[in-house]
Amino acid sequence: MALGFLATKARSDVLTLSIPADLVPGLSGALGHVSDPEGASLAGDALTAPRDLLGELLAVAIDEAGERVAVQSTRLLRGEEAAAELRADLARLGGLLDLLDAVDA
Repeated sequence: MALGFLATKARSDVLTLSIPADLVPGLSGALGHVSDPEGASLAGDALTAPRDLLGELLAVAIDEAGERVAVQSTRLLRGEEAAAELRADLARLGGLLDLLDAVDA
C-alpha cells in the first residue's frame, strides 16, 4: 500500500497530517477515546493537532488496529476468515505506524 501522507508544520507545536482515506475512520474513532481531544481537528483527510496529542491519537488508533489484527488472526486460524481481511488490517496498522514515525520525526 502506497502511503500518501505529508506532515507539515502549521506552528512549531502543531502538525497537520494528510491521512490516507482508509486510515481516517480509525483516527476518527480515536478522537473519542483520548482524554482531551481539544485542539484536534479532523476535516476530510487532514488531521491537525499539537504533536503530543497526535502521538496519543495515533497510539490509540494503533492499539485498536492491533486488536483487530489479533481477532482476524484468530479467525483465520479457525478457518472462519479469509487472509485478505487480515492483510487489509495489517496494511492499516502499518500505515498508522508510518504516521507515528512522521509525527516523531
